Amino acid sequence: MILANRVRGAETDAQGKTSMVKYFNRIAVGIREGQSGQTMTEYVLIIAAIAVAGYIAYQGLEGGINTIIANVTATLSGA
Repeated sequence: MILANRVRGAETDAQGKTSMVKYFNRIAVGIREGQSGQTMTEYVLIIAAIAVAGYIAYQGLEGGINTIIANVTATLSGA
């Protein structure tokens, strides 16, 4: 039996083949309705927040980091 036919509500055409769009739609609905889909969404939001915070911190510290690198480079060139 084809896995696509096992999906609840999956429709088949005259030849017994399941439409891929309908198949993926059913999978997406199942994920949204399930608790695991909600948890995954929360993890994605947390990762996105961490990425934004990291970017903002990098932008704020960029001048200081460039100054330190320039000082190290000048010290190494003079040695």
